[in-house]
Amino acid sequence: MCTINGFALWGGGGASHRDFMKAYWVWGAYAAKNPDAAGIAWAEHGNAESFYYKKAPGRSHNLVGRVAVPPEGAITAIMHTRYATHGEPENNANNHPFVGEQFALIHNGIASDALDVAKNLPLAGECDSEAIAAIVEAIGDPLAAGRFCLQALRGRQAVAIIEKATGNLTLWCNEPGALYYAATMRGIWFATTREGVLRMATRRVKVQPFLGVETFHPSGETVAVEVKLSTHRKVKRVVYTGGRLTQTLSTQSRYVGPWE
Repeated sequence: MCTINGFALWGGGGASHRDFMKAYWVWGAYAAKNPDAAGIAWAEHGNAESFYYKKAPGRSHNLVGRVAVPPEGAITAIMHTRYATHGEPENNANNHPFVGEQFALIHNGIASDALDVAKNLPLAGECDSEAIAAIVEAIGDPLAAGRFCLQALRGRQAVAIIEKATGNLTLWCNEPGALYYAATMRGIWFATTREGVLRMATRRVKVQPFLGVETFHPSGETVAVEVKLSTHRKVKRVVYTGGRLTQTLSTQSRYVGPWE
């Protein structure tokens, strides 16, 4: 099983160097069980110029010294250790994060039909997770893409995405126990295990399973937007309050990708 962890922290200007290192430590601890590959991405500020990532075959320890940890921390970070199921880890195109023009994505699970659903999209490797990343890029909105993937794809999906231009963090998950999080006044911590969240945040936070799809904005602003996918012929109402985006729409049995 792969692992993911990270944060989106907006109180006090984001995560401090110490906050970042706690997440970094959990990432390294997870690598003990996942030797195939490791990757990390973060946004220091809410713009594409402050977005950075690194990935390589082997344990996350192999990236220590090759990842310049930001001295002032970051507002958003996602970290991944890989247990390969689709695609050889020696080909770095199969490793996480998958970074496109707009987003960086990590995934824990096996989406058995993702490669088939994304067959008309450009892929550099053979990993099902890259197919999910290609779907997110094609749709262009991580909330809408999450809703699409949760209904269109089979198998476990625990996904974390950074929007490069804003530092927004989007999470989605369809299986209880596959992803945990803790929300505080400063933001959100997430990890594959409860212990991972507690080690990053504090022993006093309430850790809960994460299910569904939500976006967390480091600025903490309140906004409302309309997201319309022409293939759905419906308008999704997305309401942003308290640092969290949620969306409401009656579920449909099947979605068709807008690239088809």
